[in-house]
Amino acid sequence: MIHCKLAAKKLKGVHDFSLHWISWDDFGSVKISDKNGLWHIIGRQDSRKNQDFIVIDGVITEISPYEFKFDGSIVTRVHDIADGEVVKRIGPKTFRITGNRQYWRMMEMNNPRDGVVDYVDVFFRRPQ
Repeated sequence: MIHCKLAAKKLKGVHDFSLHWISWDDFGSVKISDKNGLWHIIGRQDSRKNQDFIVIDGVITEISPYEFKFDGSIVTRVHDIADGEVVKRIGPKTFRITGNRQYWRMMEMNNPRDGVVDYVDVFFRRPQ
């Protein structure tokens, strides 16, 4: 459900994407598209130093001025978290803008396999 056309316009397109454990310097990317009213998000970030990665794939179910809701999968591998094993998050998640930040951050931050916080961010598009 789209509550705000301006927010939807801001969300649609290609964005930088990151899991802070991988890098805040070498971003991955996500593509957010609207196909006949069904919003998709797909993307990934890969480490340049090791085999760490994050992949996101799913459907955006709601868009409002400061957040979007996502239903799908987020899969991560970070060598020194969860014994370096793949961690899967399946199901609904909320990404929200807070304060003056220039990105939407996933609100379900606790890593389900380890006692750490994962910052998963989708950045606003950079001006062309």
